[in-house]
Amino acid sequence: MKIRRQGEYGRFFKLFIYTEIAPVSLASFAGKTTSFMEKSFIKSYVGVCMEGAVIVLSHAY
Repeated sequence: MKIRRQGEYGRFFKLFIYTEIAPVSLASFAGKTTSFMEKSFIKSYVGVCMEGAVIVLSHAY
């Protein structure tokens, strides 16, 4: 039986929230004054996705 830590669920919840607000954030990429926010959001989103991928791969083996 695998034991799951509470932090894993928090990370997947964070990934879910990021995915839900991504379209709103992508709309800010159009303007020059708000494009820096989109760049930081994309970096953060990629980081959260990588965290999820590491968790999934660690449970696969």
